[in-house]
Amino acid sequence: MKKEKWFKIGDLFKWLQAFTHNEKLKADIDYIQEVYGFQGGEVPQQDVAKKLRKYAFELSSCNDNYPQWATKLMQEQYGIKL
Repeated sequence: MKKEKWFKIGDLFKWLQAFTHNEKLKADIDYIQEVYGFQGGEVPQQDVAKKLRKYAFELSSCNDNYPQWATKLMQEQYGIKL
């Protein structure tokens, strides 16, 4: 039987809030969207889009065992523990 990880609703809320209320993270996302063409109907730069698809796939298939680069980035840049 596979052991599942359960969160208290308060812990989940704090984790989500860390992402949605992090001004530095939001500013970086806005900047990246503007510079690399990820807004509205713009055509994004293909080399950047290809890398982002690779990273998104890697993160979506990790099942809570995030890659070291992701945990280090989020902790060091934004103070968010994955």
